[in-house]
Amino acid sequence: MRLNYVDAIKWLNDHGIKRPAEDAEGNPIKDEQGQTQMVEHQVGDDIAEAAERQMTDIIGTPIFLYGFPAELKSFYMQKVPRVEGDTGPAFTESCDLLMPNVGEIVGEFCALIVSNYLDVLFRVPSCPPISLVDCPYRLYR
Repeated sequence: MRLNYVDAIKWLNDHGIKRPAEDAEGNPIKDEQGQTQMVEHQVGDDIAEAAERQMTDIIGTPIFLYGFPAELKSFYMQKVPRVEGDTGPAFTESCDLLMPNVGEIVGEFCALIVSNYLDVLFRVPSCPPISLVDCPYRLYR
């Protein structure tokens, strides 16, 4: 089955599968008894392995989970073209294959193919201007 990221977030919330609340630094927020507070998933959250596995086990069939928020993925992943007037988050052309009783077994994505765009991304103040052809680190910077 194919399931996009936004629909997966809705599915998790509809089925009461929550995530730990976190502060700005990513630390779990605890209540007065020292228990981690649990909150609903929101678009933009990274879906944890435990939540993915729970969802996959309940659905009981392999799932291609696709269209993750660009903020959660590497800069060189191709973005899904936006609809005119869309102000929501950008999503990537990527997917994970989730198997019942196993979890994620593989992930795949479409890489950017615009070399000028990648060249611009590598021109950061801390590095001298370089060409990707001459860069000994290539994409490992």
